[in-house]
Amino acid sequence: MKAYRSTWKHKFSRARNLEHRGGLTKKEMMRKYGRFPTKHEWWGEDANYQEWKEKWIVANPHREITLISSSMLVIS
Repeated sequence: MKAYRSTWKHKFSRARNLEHRGGLTKKEMMRKYGRFPTKHEWWGEDANYQEWKEKWIVANPHREITLISSSMLVIS
């Protein structure tokens, strides 16, 4: 079993958080805006979260590796 921080889901979550803040770190964002974006605010380059999500998933496909037997791997 993998640690959460090494999973695709964690990578996606961190990328979403960064893009939600317009690509700024927390410290940079606080200097520029003085606050965090609200739930429905989107400071990223794309028009909205859904548009960003579709592009990000195409660029970072989710691969599941399944061990069928000790000599056979299936990557989907």
